[in-house]
Parts: sequence; C-alpha cells; structure tokens
Amino acid sequence: MAKAEKEKRRRKIKGAVRLPIFLPFAGCPFRCIYCQQQTITAQSEPLSFSHISQMVEEFAHNNAGSPKEVAFFGGTFSALPLPEQERYLEIARSKLGEDDTIRLSTRPDCLSRESLDLFKKYGVDTVELGVQSFSDVVLECSGRGYDGKQAIDAVRMLQGEGFGVTVQLMPFLPGWSDESLALTLRTTLELQPDEARIYPTIVLNGTKLADDYSAGKYSPPDLQIAVDLCRRWYAELEANGIRVIKIGLHSDVGLEASQVIAGPYHPSFGELVKIENFYQEILKKYDNEMSVLEVEKNKLSYIYGHGNYLLKKLENRYGDFEVRVIKNS
Repeated sequence: MAKAEKEKRRRKIKGAVRLPIFLPFAGCPFRCIYCQQQTITAQSEPLSFSHISQMVEEFAHNNAGSPKEVAFFGGTFSALPLPEQERYLEIARSKLGEDDTIRLSTRPDCLSRESLDLFKKYGVDTVELGVQSFSDVVLECSGRGYDGKQAIDAVRMLQGEGFGVTVQLMPFLPGWSDESLALTLRTTLELQPDEARIYPTIVLNGTKLADDYSAGKYSPPDLQIAVDLCRRWYAELEANGIRVIKIGLHSDVGLEASQVIAGPYHPSFGELVKIENFYQEILKKYDNEMSVLEVEKNKLSYIYGHGNYLLKKLENRYGDFEVRVIKNS
C-alpha cells in the first residue's frame, strides 16, 4: 500500500470515537492457555443482536458529526458462521456513515476468502490479528495451533487485500527467550502493520497457564524486566511508523485484587512503560547537567505521576532543575 494512503487511513482511525463491542469466546476454536475473557471484559456471554443494534444506534446518535468506529473484540470473528458475521457487520454498517469505520479481531489461522469478501462488502477497515508471537517454539508451547509462517502469511494477505492490520503481541508466553522476543520484534518491524498492541503475559486464575505456573512449568518475568522490554518494543515500533495503541491489560481493581496469580501486572503498566521511555529520551538529550527540562503539557503526568517517581529519579541524577511546560508538538 502506498505510504500516503496508509497515512491517510491512520489519521482517519486515530481521530475516530470508538465503540468496543465484546463477543467473548465467540468463534474461538478452543480456549487458549492464558485466556480468561470473563475477567478481562467483565462479560461472559455475547450480547444479543438487538442489544448491539441499540448500542450502535445510540453511539451513532451521540457522536453525530464526529468520525466513528465500531470494533468487535473478544472472540475470533472470522471463525463465526458466515451469516452471523454478516449480521454483526450489517448492524454496524447500517447505523454508521459512509466514512465511519469498522474493526474486528481474529486469529491468523481463521481467515477465509468468504470472510474477507464480507469484510470488504461492509467496509471493514482494520483487522486485528491475535498473532501473540512469531516464534514457532513459543506458539507450540502456548498451544496456539499455528506457526510463525502462518502468522506472517495472514498479515501479508490482509495487507494485500487493502485492510489495515493491527498485530496483538504477547511477550513472555510459555517457551519465551531473548531470542524469541527479538524474533517477534524483528518480524513485526519487517511486516510493517499499521498498529500494534503489546500485552505482556499475565497468569490469571482459572486458566491452563495458572495450572502450569502452580506446577512449576512456567515462569513469568518480574515487573521491571517486562517494563524494560515493552519500552524497547514501544520505542522501536513507534520509530518505525507502527503506532502502539495499547500496552498492558485494562486497569481493573477486581482483576488486580483477586484474579492475577503471577506475572508483570500493574494497573498502570502502559503508563510505566511510557514514563521509562520518556526517561530514556531525557538521558539522550542531556548528559550530566540539566538546569531546565522542557515538558510538553500532555507529558506532565510522566513527571509527577506515581508519587513523583520520575521527578525523584531525575533529581537524583541531575540535582535541582526547573520544569518548563511547553505546547504539545
């Protein structure tokens, strides 16, 4: 796809108001070892067609005049029966304007010609692929049911058909190593999807992964290792034109308190990653002295958030300095 066309679509999607519709487990061929959709979405059953129709109609009415996107998440959309796929898409398209968009999520091994034709018919703009890893070892250890080549082929097929592609990545799945993590990042950069989500693996109660962890068969990294790795991925992806739209699971008190058994969970994980990335940017800009730190207004929370964590870290390195607020670039 031409670079100008890709950038035009990116601006269109970035400015849209989104309505996420969760279809937990819908179409999924099996339950993945790490998956606990009820915990992540606080929803155990798909909504009825009539309920979804009402949701989309209210969403369209409340956001009239703004670019809009309806997004189907939580299941394997293209593995649903074709009439069901079409019903969901027809509901969304019938309530949206011509320039509004639709996105959906699915697996690399569940794309068919018939589904792609439906996506085109109803103006689906972005397909999110639950790639998780491009490492054959990790995919096999995690029981994903496909290999790295299938994941690569799925991304390229969607790009060839003109769809925007978001890859969902899960560092630290079973079988992970420095080599598998490097392979996944390198392959993502080579494929050049439009967007990426980074979800470090968390061990949730009621999953096969929780059983493996309890049996000593799986060891997750600590929080700092995960933050450092995701920071590097975030920086490299963004620097290479791949927009990172989410880092870490949704913040939820119930999840934090009772559902996480192990792994690098933090209610503000994405914020920690961006704070660390901002710190690295400052180190590159200033050597051993800094009297004034210019901070864009939208990044002030990086300095003063989490109990002035970064501010104290900078004061320990540079001593006293002035924080000067500037306009966002």
